[in-house]
Amino acid sequence: MADDKRGRDKQAHDAERRQQKREIESVEGSYSIEELVPETDEETFDSSAAVRVQVQWPTVAEAMKRVVEASKMLRNTDFSWSQRKAYEKTFQELNAIDADDDDEGIQAISDWIIERIRDKETLPTSRAVRREAAKFCRTNGYQVRNDECLGM
Repeated sequence: MADDKRGRDKQAHDAERRQQKREIESVEGSYSIEELVPETDEETFDSSAAVRVQVQWPTVAEAMKRVVEASKMLRNTDFSWSQRKAYEKTFQELNAIDADDDDEGIQAISDWIIERIRDKETLPTSRAVRREAAKFCRTNGYQVRNDECLGM
């Protein structure tokens, strides 16, 4: 391979792909980083420790990956760090509420967000996401108190 910009870029890209193939072990099983981290230029991590923190809840990471990738098709929309963190917190709360379940709440809310992105071509507000998550919980028999994150 030539020692020029294209050759160095290819080597860097190949190294990045190998890095993405690595696996993360969690109490829920083994996941490849590729399954849990969105493929986007806007998503960067300073270190492998930062990636481990990001994917410590694999079902939350998978849901966020789907949402981030769906949001890429929106024009002129900024998926801010604070909004992203609010979505993650909602997913984490859903994970805690139905920890014994198959994370059906996380799946339902991520599907709802993606549907909103496709239908209305906008990201739902974090408040709307929390409201929808609380509605899901109450509909499915999970108690949500008003002083909790999902209770608003």
